[in-house]
Amino acid sequence: MQGLPGSGKSTYIKENLKKCKVISRDIIRHELGLTKSVDDKRVCSWKEEIFVSLKENNEIYDALKNCQDFVIDDINIRRKYFYQLIRSIRDLSKYLGCLVKITVIRLNTPIETCIERRKNQIDENEMNRLNRLIVWFEEDRINYSIDELINI
Repeated sequence: MQGLPGSGKSTYIKENLKKCKVISRDIIRHELGLTKSVDDKRVCSWKEEIFVSLKENNEIYDALKNCQDFVIDDINIRRKYFYQLIRSIRDLSKYLGCLVKITVIRLNTPIETCIERRKNQIDENEMNRLNRLIVWFEEDRINYSIDELINI
């Protein structure tokens, strides 16, 4: 999944990807006791986020090891982290002997809607900054070995 906070990624998954294992940093934060609920969308300290990343990576590994369809419910708009994620999925799948098709579903929800949905959680300036990061994606998608890009 790819989209701004508040774009509807989690809702899309619940409505359309019911057979996929959901790997969500929001769920992981809650499971680790870092947030009060799955709907608590705050980002924790960088030290806490390290543990979230480790658990997320373990869940990806387990899904690939079992050749299980999965979806990563995260914004996935920062080039550096997105590239590392795709590369690690490709490398792990080869190592584990699991064929993968990487599809990116990009939600193009208007930024005004995202700002309104997250007004008590994310500053409008930060949302605008995140929105500017998305532009690179379509230009570089082939470089990241993405099999399919779906824009919604």
